[in-house]
Amino acid sequence: MKRTALTVLIAALLLEGTFWNPAMAGKGPQNVFDAVMTITVYSDGTGTVDVVAELKNPSYRSIVLSASNSSKELEKLVEQLVYTNLVDDMENRRSNFTVYVPPEGPVKLLGGWRAEVRFSVAPFMIRGEHGMECPYSGPLDFVAGGRVYSFLFRRVILILPRNATVVYTFPEPNQSADNVFIWDNATFLPMFAFKEEQGSEGQCIPLELNLSYSPAEGKVFFNASFLCNGTLPKFPGARGVSYRRAGNLSVISGYLVPKISYTEGLLKREWRAYLELPFEFKKVNGASKVNGESVEIIATKRGPLWLPLWAGVSSALIGILVSGVRRWKHGRKGEP
Repeated sequence: MKRTALTVLIAALLLEGTFWNPAMAGKGPQNVFDAVMTITVYSDGTGTVDVVAELKNPSYRSIVLSASNSSKELEKLVEQLVYTNLVDDMENRRSNFTVYVPPEGPVKLLGGWRAEVRFSVAPFMIRGEHGMECPYSGPLDFVAGGRVYSFLFRRVILILPRNATVVYTFPEPNQSADNVFIWDNATFLPMFAFKEEQGSEGQCIPLELNLSYSPAEGKVFFNASFLCNGTLPKFPGARGVSYRRAGNLSVISGYLVPKISYTEGLLKREWRAYLELPFEFKKVNGASKVNGESVEIIATKRGPLWLPLWAGVSSALIGILVSGVRRWKHGRKGEP
């Protein structure tokens, strides 16, 4: 990167004090949680956000205690004020990304008033002029009770890949060592960029894909397993995504919106769902046809005349059977 370009970039940010300074922007810091956020960035540009938050505000504690199920109320409060606010802040800067959450949800209660919020984002970094850059950097808003505050964290910790060459960080961190950077009393996602040696990115190998098509919803639900090294699996086009990990094995679940064709006959209705997968899996379950990355799923249901026709055929068969029995009995009576 050119040093002049970087100097101009940082200087421009320093001049825009209201962009980074919540006091100058007229926003007071949130006083609901004592929170520490850790951001782990992988070499392929995906990232995991982990927040440990402790509810400190007496008013919100009273709300939780007054609920019939205080644990559920605390979990709901943390999801709304921590998880949703962070994702909304990111979407305000760049909407084209996928959020991965654990199957049990983004919030895990830790006991007492503490909870952990965990989710992953792909991509968390994008390729730019200075290498891999974070498009979500900037002040964080905390919306609560109809008011907007700055999202104050007691500490923000950024962990970059060990073999990455850091191009810049902004603002200047309070501490740094071995590609770990720490900002105290931060109300922002820091601005940073890094470069890596060619071929050092993590990889994921698609293994098995399970599909279930719901014609009524127009969705194909899936879970997919990957063998990953130093990264998270990506599944472009997937929605409602959750994930779980066991060592190098990652499993993601969600749904896809297929192209659909529909035909209806007197006896049968048929839906055909077509998917173009982003990559080829070693094994695909639940598909009618698989051709590399192209998948077709066929679902059928009885047509509108099936039941009346079946009823008519059944009645005719019963009538024939009854008539046959009567003739047989009549024949038996006529025997000497």
